[in-house]
Amino acid sequence: MNNVIKGNLPTGGPLNFLNEAAQTNSRKNTVPVMALVAAHKPNSSEELKELIKNHINQDCKCGLKSSGTVEDFSNNLYNAQFTNDSYKNKYPNEREFTFDECYDFMYSLFCIGPLRALLTENNSKKLLSNILNKENIQHRIEDATEIEDFNYAIDYNIFVILNSKEYKIGIQVKPQSFFKNKFAFNSNNNKHSKCNYPVCYHTYNNHTMKFIYYSTNDIIDFIKNL
Repeated sequence: MNNVIKGNLPTGGPLNFLNEAAQTNSRKNTVPVMALVAAHKPNSSEELKELIKNHINQDCKCGLKSSGTVEDFSNNLYNAQFTNDSYKNKYPNEREFTFDECYDFMYSLFCIGPLRALLTENNSKKLLSNILNKENIQHRIEDATEIEDFNYAIDYNIFVILNSKEYKIGIQVKPQSFFKNKFAFNSNNNKHSKCNYPVCYHTYNNHTMKFIYYSTNDIIDFIKNL
């Protein structure tokens, strides 16, 4: 993953609201990108972009299909700013976003973000599992299902056994910058609240890509007090 950049990605602000309101990133309008990454394990954002393109009409053994190219996704986002009523009502005086800005947003969302997400999720699993092992807490980790991911904003689940009883905890991995985006934060919290088991954030620093000490401790303390 030779170009999973550090720092903030341009996936917040009014474009993020527009993207959510117009559902331009929904599975039916794009591609199940994390499943695509899991199936083909691309090493760069450009390789992932090409995979998305190649899955439009190609029958692949992975069984995944794309609704278009990243440029197509970007064009849908660009056009949505002129037609989506929710966006126009919330941002009546917002300037017109260029196609290039919409492309940067979608490229970050579908080509850079997934590789970063995979890297940080794997690091999160290793870190929490190592600590739980040191605490002699029996556990296993499983990736979230598509429903858990899309409906409840969960990246993976930890199953722990305490006093002969099994508990399930959802984990969502996010950078610190995520919590400054009130719309995205509230949207995710709303999804978490609909889940029938607890969901915790595991937070990392945008610049160092290292997990925040108190975030890790909060998860471990929560598990130990179940």
